[in-house]
Amino acid sequence: MYISAPISYPISLLLDYLLGTHTKSRFRNTDLVALIELHTHNALKHLHHFHDENDEEHDFNDAMGLNQEQANLMISAIEMYKKKVREKMISLDKSFLFDYQQSVYDISVFTNCGYSRIPIFENRKDNLIGNTSI
Repeated sequence: MYISAPISYPISLLLDYLLGTHTKSRFRNTDLVALIELHTHNALKHLHHFHDENDEEHDFNDAMGLNQEQANLMISAIEMYKKKVREKMISLDKSFLFDYQQSVYDISVFTNCGYSRIPIFENRKDNLIGNTSI
């Protein structure tokens, strides 16, 4: 850097003067969503063809880009502000609940229900006393 500074520094000052200085970019939510979609595996596969020195095509490198699940998770997190709690709520009559007094003989009851959190009730279904995570 010290060797190239007498040449590169004046060039950088000239470019800053002509093009303007680079400022930090702020993205809107729609811009972020578009950026995430551009970095998915499918989008990158269409943009790039990977070749080595012998011009042989290689499989797409999974280390590059986002898989669709990752992209969907990020996009959902960005768009969460648009959602109302009422839209995401599940009513108690449609929920999988577990009775506090009931003994657990088979753990597959929890793993097969399809939920990550299970409300626990005591005596009546509207008397929730906690939840368990799977």
